[in-house]
This record gives sequence, structure tokens and C-alpha cells, in this order.
Amino acid sequence: MAETELVLTRVLEAPRKLVWKVWTDSGHLAQWWGPPGSRIQVKSLDLRPSGEFRFGIVSPEAEVMWVRFLFEEVEPHGRLAFRLGITDPEGALIPFPGLPSFPREIRHVVAFEDQGPRTVVTLRVTPYQADADQGKGFSDLVADMTRGYGESLKQLEAVLADAAEAER
Repeated sequence: MAETELVLTRVLEAPRKLVWKVWTDSGHLAQWWGPPGSRIQVKSLDLRPSGEFRFGIVSPEAEVMWVRFLFEEVEPHGRLAFRLGITDPEGALIPFPGLPSFPREIRHVVAFEDQGPRTVVTLRVTPYQADADQGKGFSDLVADMTRGYGESLKQLEAVLADAAEAER
């Protein structure tokens, strides 16, 4: 059976308010989102329903892949839902490079829950308005995406540790 949802859960050693801040502030996001070795070039962040976070992922070879989060839900400290898509530099959606059978957008829902002084973060990623071929393209890459998101979440943990130290 094809996997149509990627789910990752992490218990983070930080209070929910700080986790939310590091997840929704462009300066913090630029420190942990994306593959290790890349850097994030922030274009804009408008954190509200129908708002966008636009940024480029700059590879070590200086190639830029433009990305857009289109926010659907913003429930401070509780839930964040957005659609991620690859764009041209002006912000128009384009196919994922090298993946013609991958959905144009993938939906992310992030839940933030208190667990004492820690925060449980659950990330759910699903294809958005995908046809059967795109659904299969998503399913075929769930293992790779799980590794990629896992690497980003490790980077998030390091940024959270630094941010918690700075707030003391």
C-alpha cells in the first residue's frame, strides 16, 4: 500500500513558546530548515493565514532553489499548517526539480504540545491536490523525505539549545 502521509514526532527540550518562536521566526528558521550544508536566503515572511514565507535554499555550490510556504492555519503556540511548493524567483509555483511525478505542493501540519518543560512536535506531511501519479511520486519518496526532515529536526534541536541558553 502506498504511503500518503509522512509523520514525525519529536520531544524537544524546550518550552512550547520557544519552540514556536524558533519555528516561526525567519531568522531562526534560516538556521535550521533545509539540508545540512545549505543556507537559507530569506525573501519575506508574513505569518498569517494566506501569508507566505518565501526563501531560497542555497546549496554549497551556490545554486538556489526558491521555496514558498503558503500558510493555511496559524494558531500561535499550538498549530501551524502550510503548503510548501518550489517557485521561480518571482514566486510562481513550478514543478519540483527532477521530480515530474511529485505533487506541486505538499501540505505540512505541525502540532505543538506541552509535555512539562518539553514540547512534543508532530509534523504531518501529505500531498496536496495530487493526482494518482503524483500520489505515487510522493509515496516513493517518503523514506527519503523522512531522512531529510529528520536532519532538519536535528538542526532545530541545536538551534533550540542555543536559543534556550540565550534566554537564560
